[in-house]
Amino acid sequence: DGDLRGEILADLKGRESGMSLAQFGLTRLWAARDAKKKTITRAGFSDKGGMRGALEEHADASLAASKVPRETQRDVLLAMTTPEGTRSHVELDVLVQRFGESAKEVVFALTKTRLVVAEKDGFTFVHDSVLREWSLLRGWLQDARDDRLLVAHIERDAARWALSKDVAELWRKGRLAAAVELWKRGSIPLSDAARHWFHLGINDE
Repeated sequence: DGDLRGEILADLKGRESGMSLAQFGLTRLWAARDAKKKTITRAGFSDKGGMRGALEEHADASLAASKVPRETQRDVLLAMTTPEGTRSHVELDVLVQRFGESAKEVVFALTKTRLVVAEKDGFTFVHDSVLREWSLLRGWLQDARDDRLLVAHIERDAARWALSKDVAELWRKGRLAAAVELWKRGSIPLSDAARHWFHLGINDE
């Protein structure tokens, strides 16, 4: 179907993640093919919501297979990204230490379906397109962005203070209040060193 080929190419055109979308999307569309004719059908393409929809379905199904509480799934996936919303490499032992054995189930479920790969520096998403095109993960990243950036600044300045012991490295007033509020919410864990650092700031006020 020449028209269908054109629609698929149009769906991919202009997307930085076109090749990765094609990999996942065509795999899912082929699974929904006309088995007798061995062809991808227009109905299958429409039902999947195009190439992006096929990736979403694939990713959602992969995550659901882990049978892990949604909050843990969220925490593990966020830990495999930067506060700026790009993929990072994380060792499995680090994830298990932070989130328990359930972290293995999440990582292995996504590795099995080729959304996550094991590389020399640890596990990582196969491509940044997964972060951009998977609406569930993209929403988690957007919702947590401000808090995660704040945590990154807290951890950075706490590390600087640990080396210098300079009171000038302690946060004051508004910045300190924001750090305390973040800690009280408990939405993103802080290291022991960071908690010690901002408690020093509180006592120094």
